[in-house]
Amino acid sequence: MTKQTLSIKQISTSKLIARRGVLGLFACSVGLAYKDSNAFWFQSDLTWPDVFAMIEKEFPGTPAISTLALAALLAQDAPMAIIDVREKREFNVSHLPNAQHADTLTAVRALIASAPKGATIVLYCSVGYRSAKWVHALAKEGLSKVVNLNGSIFMWANEGRSVVQGKSKATKVHPFSKRWGALLNEPLRAELP
Repeated sequence: MTKQTLSIKQISTSKLIARRGVLGLFACSVGLAYKDSNAFWFQSDLTWPDVFAMIEKEFPGTPAISTLALAALLAQDAPMAIIDVREKREFNVSHLPNAQHADTLTAVRALIASAPKGATIVLYCSVGYRSAKWVHALAKEGLSKVVNLNGSIFMWANEGRSVVQGKSKATKVHPFSKRWGALLNEPLRAELP
């Protein structure tokens, strides 16, 4: 019998338990693995390339915009609607200036319907995964002016761009969780409840 080695690759849940047993279950419980589309990924630290690869794998070809391009459009006062698709508690800590909150796809569709004619619609979340899921779904419905903000609010804030709480400047961003919050520069992380 040959010895099999496991690298940081996708493995099925049954293989995880069969090959790693208690160690695999422990890894899941302490955040060294995460479930993604019927598989587990082992990862101790997330990086931006990991996040972008995960988004591309799950939602291939999803229309996106960079933080730099969004900042340029905002400076030109281009017609657009910015929609924050995070949970309300995340939005309440801070959000992009002029962002509207919508935590359901129905609410997103309503905001899109009320956007200025010809406007670019930008969806964002913490890192771009949740918003990519919705942009992907909306693109399948034929909405071509809807794009995902690559890196979303974490990258936006990490680059020193303004976030607000209501109409006031904010200094913190909700980190979503300890694991995902590691992608947010430490001074920007709000405390988790």
